[in-house]
Amino acid sequence: MKKLIASLLIILVITAGGMTWFQLTGNTTFGKVLSENLSGTDDITHIILESRINGETLWARIDDRDMINQLIADQSTVSLNKQFGRNNELLDYTMTIHKGFNSYFFDFDDGSFIGGNNDYKVMEGSFVEPIIQLGDDVEWVTGEEFLSVD
Repeated sequence: MKKLIASLLIILVITAGGMTWFQLTGNTTFGKVLSENLSGTDDITHIILESRINGETLWARIDDRDMINQLIADQSTVSLNKQFGRNNELLDYTMTIHKGFNSYFFDFDDGSFIGGNNDYKVMEGSFVEPIIQLGDDVEWVTGEEFLSVD
């Protein structure tokens, strides 16, 4: 009986230690996730944002270098924690960062982030607030308007 209790206690300690280790190693920021693909914002040619709010999909394109730098700087500090499993829900926003011939896709809302083939929980900060702060400097259009060629 004592061996059984000791064995269960050891398993409990190992499990708790493993979960603590995973939580500590799972903490990161969007800046670190982004730096796995980009060395800096100078190589970014443009950013495409897609918003899916209240059943309506709107698109925006950011070409302005200062706006790109400000958006990336504001979002880089968002604190993330890697999650177990896959998030199969459709999140409110998609941000596609274009760099030369490569594109990097990130999905997010106020509480979740998917990027670099990993799912994260947003621990601190916001991906949405910096987009809202861009205000009238970004023109949001429907998909039909976005894809139309003049």
